[in-house]
Amino acid sequence: MKLEDRVFHGCISFRNIHESRTSVKKSLANSMNDYTMSARTEKLAILPIVTMIFLSFALANIDLVFPSGSGGKVDLFTQKKPFNGLGSNVQSDAFAPGEEVQISAFVTYNEYPVASLLVAFAVSGPGNPFGNITLYRTAFTDEAGVAKTSFRISHLNQTTFGGWKVTGSTIIGEIVVQDTVTFRVGWIVEIVSAKTVNEQLVDQTEFMRGNYAGVELTLKNIAMTERNATLTVTINDPLGVRVDSMQMIDFAVKPNATPVTVHFFMHIPENAVIGNASVFADAYTAPEESSGVPYCPEVSNHFSIVARRYFLRVKTDPVGIVMIAGEGWYNEYATVDLVAPTILAISTEARYRFSYWDVNGVSKQESVNAISILMNTSYTATAHYVLQYFLTVKVDPPGITAISGESWYNKSVAVTLSAPSVAGYQFSYWDIDNITQGNMTRSVTIIMNSSHIATAHYTRIKYQLTVETTAGGTTNPKPGTHVYNASTTVQVTALPNVNYVFGHWELDGVSTGSAFSFSVLMNQDHTLKAVFSPAPPSPPIWVAPGWLYWLLLLLLLTVLLILLILWLYRRRKKSRESFYSGWTAWYYGYDRSDKRRKRSS
Repeated sequence: MKLEDRVFHGCISFRNIHESRTSVKKSLANSMNDYTMSARTEKLAILPIVTMIFLSFALANIDLVFPSGSGGKVDLFTQKKPFNGLGSNVQSDAFAPGEEVQISAFVTYNEYPVASLLVAFAVSGPGNPFGNITLYRTAFTDEAGVAKTSFRISHLNQTTFGGWKVTGSTIIGEIVVQDTVTFRVGWIVEIVSAKTVNEQLVDQTEFMRGNYAGVELTLKNIAMTERNATLTVTINDPLGVRVDSMQMIDFAVKPNATPVTVHFFMHIPENAVIGNASVFADAYTAPEESSGVPYCPEVSNHFSIVARRYFLRVKTDPVGIVMIAGEGWYNEYATVDLVAPTILAISTEARYRFSYWDVNGVSKQESVNAISILMNTSYTATAHYVLQYFLTVKVDPPGITAISGESWYNKSVAVTLSAPSVAGYQFSYWDIDNITQGNMTRSVTIIMNSSHIATAHYTRIKYQLTVETTAGGTTNPKPGTHVYNASTTVQVTALPNVNYVFGHWELDGVSTGSAFSFSVLMNQDHTLKAVFSPAPPSPPIWVAPGWLYWLLLLLLLTVLLILLILWLYRRRKKSRESFYSGWTAWYYGYDRSDKRRKRSS
């Protein structure tokens, strides 16, 4: 119960208070002398209870007011200048655990100090689930109107940290006057956190031997004035052996619990033990040689000490055309294999082709897309690519010849194409992407600033006649391929074999006639085919026996003999008759009529 709740309302004069002061002082003297902060709670309650009983019987019907304006008032404050809480209900500066709190109550009436006035003090600790700290004290004002009391803050008690409130109450001229002062209890300067960072102040929990580990401390100062702190950071390896330590003197910590950060960079030697290392951070009021004491408990954290590692950066030129696996951190002397894709397609007519690797600016073997890097330091490996375009080479008419040169070429390369001679054709001109490059010029040069199509145009001057036959005959000219000048007429004759007959001609697959000879106009390539078929079978023939032939021969000879005899007989007869007739008879003087020789006269 608060002090004012224990006071009976009533009226009493300032003179009665002065007259009763002496007897109260004598009755409470022993209790005041024995009272300290180390007394038990039951003893602490005796003096306030006695005081309350006295005031209850001595005072009645008193109005409770707070100091304002003229009249009586009380002002509570601490020893924490300049922020000691002087003034009505003003907060005092903070206190640390174990520190003595000195409370003063300055009592005045119409701005003049009032001496020998009993003042009651009620102290309330921070609210917490373990039980509130409450204590009571009383004291008389001295000739300067100041009543004083004190107590010490407990060390590391769960109920200690937080906001405290002290209420001072007294009676002046039948008026109860009261004031409060509040303050905060905690570590004045506290290390809130300690974490490890790299040189870019980014959180990192692994550090290589031979490098620096950064330690970032976050501090706050609950006091209302800036405080200087001596900060120390120590790193131990997994075996507890000191790796490195640093001290920073007179580091200014801003007031009012404003977070501030400070960084330490500690060297990890090459011979440090690999594993889980510890970092310890402390804040002191002053250096050790100046008898500094801790502001707050030590704060620690852990990080890993690892073997020296190096970073491998993998890039491409041009930048970003492909992601090549392998970039990252590697232990010292690790071997890293990098493989760059040989071809990166952009479209069907453009692509990137791997050219070479360079490592830290040193070129490797041309066109070798796989390399190995020994990580004895940090490296940057760059895969260089060249832009290529495709050159398409065609011939018109298609297929009459093959012209070399169709391929992929690096950007801006000059490519020269040459059109060969083709039997039966005469070269006319080149065109590049349908743009004529000049007549009769067999060579053309192309700058590969993009993909191109080059076409060599030829004019036909000879045609081929292909003569074919079916089984059963041949032709003149013989079957095969024959070359003739354009517009020439070629005559082809069919020659059937024995027991075969010629059927018809087929020109380019179309039946064209059955005459043995056929004329072809060579206005293009032609295929002429002679179609033969077996001859139709003859009617059956009777074959005479051999003796019949001999008989026929004998008959023939007999007939011939008879004819010979008749011929000889007839000849003889005619010879005789002719002697007696005609000029022979005249010559010899025969009479033809009677066949007598005329007599000469």
